[in-house]
Amino acid sequence: MYTILFLSAVIIALVYLIYMQPASHRTIFEPGVIILGLFSLCYLAPALAIHIGANILSVDDIENVESISLYGLLFVVSFVFFYIATKIVRRVRVFPEVNISIGWSPGKCFIGVISTFLIIKTIFLYYGVGDSGDYAGQYFERASMPQAVRQAVNILSAIQWVLVYLLLATSISSSNLKYAMFFVWAAFFVYFVDMWITNSRSIFVMYSLVFIVTYMFYNRSIGLRKEIIYATLFITIMGLFAYKRANFDGEIDVNVIDILIPSEFIAIYQNALHLMSISGSSDFVQPPGSSYLQSLIAFIPKQINDEKWDLASWYVGEYFPGYAAQGGGLAFGIIPEALINWGIISIVFQAFIVSVVFRVSYVAACRTRSRSPNIWLLFYLFCISNIYNVIRSHSFSIFNGIALGFIVPFLILFLISRIRVAPRKL
Repeated sequence: MYTILFLSAVIIALVYLIYMQPASHRTIFEPGVIILGLFSLCYLAPALAIHIGANILSVDDIENVESISLYGLLFVVSFVFFYIATKIVRRVRVFPEVNISIGWSPGKCFIGVISTFLIIKTIFLYYGVGDSGDYAGQYFERASMPQAVRQAVNILSAIQWVLVYLLLATSISSSNLKYAMFFVWAAFFVYFVDMWITNSRSIFVMYSLVFIVTYMFYNRSIGLRKEIIYATLFITIMGLFAYKRANFDGEIDVNVIDILIPSEFIAIYQNALHLMSISGSSDFVQPPGSSYLQSLIAFIPKQINDEKWDLASWYVGEYFPGYAAQGGGLAFGIIPEALINWGIISIVFQAFIVSVVFRVSYVAACRTRSRSPNIWLLFYLFCISNIYNVIRSHSFSIFNGIALGFIVPFLILFLISRIRVAPRKL
């Protein structure tokens, strides 16, 4: 029953969020639409697959599936309510009028992107990341690197992505579009080759999403029908790419469920299913403290905050220690986050947090649309690139991301952009 209501709520919400947009910029690549779409892939698609008999998970009690669907329903309804309610920020002057920007050309941004990309790859090569030839093994090898090195890689990666946002924004808004777009397509090629070699789709998909959103931000919509066709084709191609990652022998047994519901979506749903099944029993273990508070101070380095922990690592360490010992444990999920906090109250609270952050970022960017790319547009693109991370990890992860993934790298690049080399005196 709740699964049907969940499905109905998602359909109504998506239609409403699309048609509430201005007609000239109506698109499925709007923050609210993307969030609900990814949330549905993680929690609605598996529930529907289980109900139609697809053997994707061993479910002993269908009531647990219905309970998860109830949480999903509450998230969707709450998210749309708060997302609409935050339209009031259009009438509040909460954004500084000063144009804080990094005035670099597309070519300079591209050089920065490639430089940080190559530095990160060199570090991975030095520490043997990818030597196993196994996709999952790459994550275990990264986890085995020294802590300080992992932190340095995270900062370099954050700088790289701020440069990507700047590259896309300056290129697509450039008056010399043909020249600027050369660097955009060059970055596309680099990330595609990286995806082909490493079998990791995340960076290429993220770059593609940010590119599309930036294009839609500065241009009229190409039409919902075309967008849906292109998006479906892209998702299918990325799904089929998983067969290469699995080292198939040439005989492809195409399973629609495998394409539409990638393994990580199943893992996220399985986390919710596991916690729901033991909720209220003696097997259910509470985390060592408030995950919300821990997420707010997650930007403090481990060297200073020795008791630092995160939900995904705590979960696998508590319930699956063997997997944790190998370095596993990257995904957790918004619904599991609610289950280990205040239950139904938490899912509504998390919907409020997610809706406000992404709505405010969108409104702030729109208010500066006519200017050259500045901090608010880059912040909006940062939020877009972190939508899936919020869905796959936990809602409060966005705050740590803002601190270390946006503010710190933006300040570094902003200060570098203000350095002026004094001319030499002859």
